[in-house]
This record gives sequence, C-alpha cells and structure tokens, in this order.
Amino acid sequence: MRYKRFYDEGMVLERIAEKHKESIRTIRAYLAVFNLPIKYQELVWNKKIGIGIIEEISSLLNGKNVSTYTQVTDILDRTITDKHFGLMQVREELKKQNGKFQEKAKTIIKINEPDIKIETPEEYEKAAEALKREAKKKREASLTKDEKEKREIEKQQKLEERKLRERKAREEKICEVKKKF
Repeated sequence: MRYKRFYDEGMVLERIAEKHKESIRTIRAYLAVFNLPIKYQELVWNKKIGIGIIEEISSLLNGKNVSTYTQVTDILDRTITDKHFGLMQVREELKKQNGKFQEKAKTIIKINEPDIKIETPEEYEKAAEALKREAKKKREASLTKDEKEKREIEKQQKLEERKLRERKAREEKICEVKKKF
C-alpha cells in the first residue's frame, strides 16, 4: 500500500495524511493493518473488515502482548462472523475491556499505595504512567545482558531513523517554500 511505502521512505504521518487528504488517525490505522496476521490483512484489503474497526483497535496493534493479540483477534473474528457486531459494538467491547483494566489497575495501586484514590481522568493517567514505569522496571530486570545490548542498539537505530525522517520532512518543507517563491 502506498501509505506504508511513503512511511517506510521516511515521510511523516502528517505529510502522508495531508498529501492524501486523510486524517492522521486513518493513516495510522492503515499502517496498523500491517501488524495483523495475513488473514486479517486480506480481510481489510478486501473490505470485509472496515478501516473504522481498525481505527478503533489500532492502539492495541502495536504491542506484542499475547492477551492483547487475543483481544484483537477475538474482536476481528466477531466482526467477520456476526453481522450485527459493527463499529459501535467494537467501541462498547473496548470500553468494557478498558473498565476491567482500570479495575485491575486500582487493585494494584491499592496494594502498593493504599491512600491513592482514582477518580479524575488525570488521576487515571498518573496511575497508568506509574504502572508503565513499574512494568518497564520489571521487564528490564528480567533481560539478559545480550538482550539489553540488543535493545540499546535497536533504540539507537530507531532514534537515528526518526532523526532522518524529521530531517527529510524539514527538507521537503523547505523545498515547498522555495517553490512558492
């Protein structure tokens, strides 16, 4: 797909969206399709699964978590097999599952810091950040020396790639400005 080609060549999402008169969310969803198993990719490309569904679940498609993968495939399977399970039902399912996650988060936080109350969106965000930091610490503690070195190399490569994409985007903007004059 052309969006992926442009993205792989270093074009930033905003530029791709602007060029094709699409929203960034839609471009991100099309790129997320490539994180799906081939079976589901083909169903999206053949319009058996709408891109709106992918937009809704795209935030789940970036991780390698097995339970998230199962959650995504379950939702996609339901959209294929149940003609009444559309975009609205996917949103409801995600809300329900998010509620379960929030309850687990509250339980974990109560165990670690019993005086914390989570009521506002900001408090949920703080709790989520705290959980992410804790998960990162535990994940890093379980890595071998080779895995740590490999991660550091990958991190440096991603940083270099991002800088290259940003440089190309700046150069494209400069060229566009020069063309106007």
